Parts: sequence; structure tokens; C-alpha cells
Amino acid sequence: MRESPSTHEHYLHLKVIYSAATNPTNPKAFEVANNAYQELLQSTDTSVKPNSFTFSFFIKACGACGLDQDEVNARIEAAFKSASKSGHLSNEVLAQIEKSAPNFLESLGCTPSDVKVLPQEWSQRLASTN
Repeated sequence: MRESPSTHEHYLHLKVIYSAATNPTNPKAFEVANNAYQELLQSTDTSVKPNSFTFSFFIKACGACGLDQDEVNARIEAAFKSASKSGHLSNEVLAQIEKSAPNFLESLGCTPSDVKVLPQEWSQRLASTN
């Protein structure tokens, strides 16, 4: 089993995920981004855990990758649950969900435009500026 990524590797993981989110023309980009995202989720090193930026970029990559909408929705739902459970659900995460899967939040019975209307524990780890 691979060791947890170091802080430098964490930065590289984020760059890979961001690259897939902003340049979806490479079909392998999402596969690499998904692998990097999964490594961060499974990391035992608390200094390299996903944050709101990780979730936002991954959700953006899901929406841009060309997967069928059902698979996009499933991946976004999983990322949403991970972000909210870990306290990293931010306005940017919600904005990317709305862009990538417009009906997802509505299907949960919520259509927030601001993270402040959601349960506080979903965003408890965000900086005060978010």
C-alpha cells in the first residue's frame, strides 16, 4: 500500500485535479485527477487531507470530463457528502455543484446560494473569509 502523500505531493495532487477541471480535452486527465483525489481522501496524514479547494476542483473536473450525467451526479454526490462530513462545504463547492449538476442540490431539497444557510457543521472547517 502506498504511503500517504507528503505536503508537496498534496500540492501536486491539487494541481492534477485543477488541470483536469480546467482542461477537459485530455480523456486521461480525469482518470489521473480521480486517482489523485482518491489518494487524498484515503490519506492518513492529516496535513494532506482534502479541503474546500480540493472538493471544488474535483467537482468541476467531474462536470467537465465528458462522463454521462448519471455518473457525474454519483461522483458529485459522493464529493458533496465528503465535503459536508469533513466540514469543507464552501460557496465555491456549491457553485461548482450548481454548474456541473444543476438539479443535484434541488434533489436534496435545498437550493442554497450561500453556505451560511446550510447546517454549520458542513462548513465548520472553512476560514472565516469563505
